Amino acid sequence: METYALRVTLFDVEPPVWRELRVPAGLPLTDLHYALQAAMGWDDAHLYTFGRGERTWRDAHPDLPLEEDGATDVEDGVVADVLERGGEPATYLYDYGDRWEHELTLVALTPDGEPRAVSVPHLDAGEGACPPEDSGGAHGYERLVADGVFDGVDALDPFSLDGAARRVRLQAAPEPPLRPAVAAVLRQAPWRGPGSMFEQVRVAAELVDRSLDTRDCIDLTVHLRWFLAYLGPGGVPLTAAGYLKPADVVALAEELELSREWIGKMTREDSTPPIGQFRELVRRLGLARAFRGRMVCTKLGDRLVNDPVGMVELLVERLPWGDDEPGVAASTLTLIDLAALPHQTPDGNRYQQLNDRDARIQLGMESLRWELVGGDPGLALRSTIRTTVALLTRTDSLRPSDRGFDWHPTPAGRRLVATILGIVPLV
Repeated sequence: METYALRVTLFDVEPPVWRELRVPAGLPLTDLHYALQAAMGWDDAHLYTFGRGERTWRDAHPDLPLEEDGATDVEDGVVADVLERGGEPATYLYDYGDRWEHELTLVALTPDGEPRAVSVPHLDAGEGACPPEDSGGAHGYERLVADGVFDGVDALDPFSLDGAARRVRLQAAPEPPLRPAVAAVLRQAPWRGPGSMFEQVRVAAELVDRSLDTRDCIDLTVHLRWFLAYLGPGGVPLTAAGYLKPADVVALAEELELSREWIGKMTREDSTPPIGQFRELVRRLGLARAFRGRMVCTKLGDRLVNDPVGMVELLVERLPWGDDEPGVAASTLTLIDLAALPHQTPDGNRYQQLNDRDARIQLGMESLRWELVGGDPGLALRSTIRTTVALLTRTDSLRPSDRGFDWHPTPAGRRLVATILGIVPLV
């Protein structure tokens, strides 16, 4: 299959914005769309149309049937349909409101097997950053610039060839395997382009180094197995109010090293939230429960107390979890967010990291059209994902910091989350 070298130019924008890509001649137009979105820096938030002469290719939208303007379904077209050797340039219209028009010019053909031939899109060069989405098209953007709207603000991200090339590569990468519950959430996502959940799982697949091994399983389950062993065959007595007794709270707090994340005396479960969250975690996993005034292991807990691999299998089986569909979606987005974080140490303090995390997850929930029940959206989200975060914390999947844990995975934590998502198999 021949390789087409394309030059893509955004019309009527100064300074000029252009890209040069190589793509297979048989690349579906839907995949060319994703490559162009990634290369240009758009958000894949609007409809689009390819055109050549009198012909057009676009999505079959319920409000705009293909028969209405004689367009061809974009899923039936490939690159070679819109670009021909010696033919006129093609067009790519993005966003029917702002009408960002791009010219696509065929500049070179490379036979299959030659060094510059490609099997997936590849970004070679470019200059200029695209205007912000929804800025009114070329003329609206020109007025905003003239009015100084963007002076001194970060609305215009500088163009990075390396960053754009990576996004193009991620869009072309095969979708990693996902567990059914995770795939079901992603199927609800309205877009698949740059910044989407689909891109995040591809990033996560790139970042994870390998599957979990036995050593990882031992380390990830050390606190859970300690607690089950501490309960022993007969369990431990609870207070009249159903809480762990002070001596047991102290022992568990020491095992979890709560002094680095909780201030004050840690002798009462009802005044030490991490203890209550840990109890909720083991209950939800089915490892222990309150029974006749005692905290006791379940049959499952008895079976897994000395089986770290089996316990990790349980974690993978139970997550993502939630009390309803929005809860499962929030848990899934939380896991994807952590798995896609880069290897380098995160910027900002722990509170800024958590606020940024919540903002990303909220954006994902909004894109899925899910709304969590509760007053403040931020508080509702944290309440919903609390047990998911507790599991990540108590499996030492998060990097420790001076005041608790950074929102950043340990190497074993990254492998665990990738396994829960289905990106890597549990070996």
